[in-house]
Amino acid sequence: MTALQPEKELRLDPATSQAVLTTRNPVRTRVDSYPLSTMAKPTLRFQRGGGEDSPGVFLVLAMPDGRKIEGNNPIHPVEVQRQQAEFWQVQIAGLIASS
Repeated sequence: MTALQPEKELRLDPATSQAVLTTRNPVRTRVDSYPLSTMAKPTLRFQRGGGEDSPGVFLVLAMPDGRKIEGNNPIHPVEVQRQQAEFWQVQIAGLIASS
């Protein structure tokens, strides 16, 4: 049996100081909003690879309700993924700090 993973979209809006998480699956769409000031700074997660998993660097955002959103750009080599994740980690942390 194959489980369908929901599609997640996170938008960080400096104009409204809100993070809007939209989760879609075949049955429904859920939209949750959070004040940016309630979010923790993003962290990085390194995946070594092995088995079916490819090595990678993931940017992780913990939502105030405990859900975690992870993202990476798997088409690039791990070093480029790390550079991109570190760049966005700094940008997002600055956005959260200024809210």
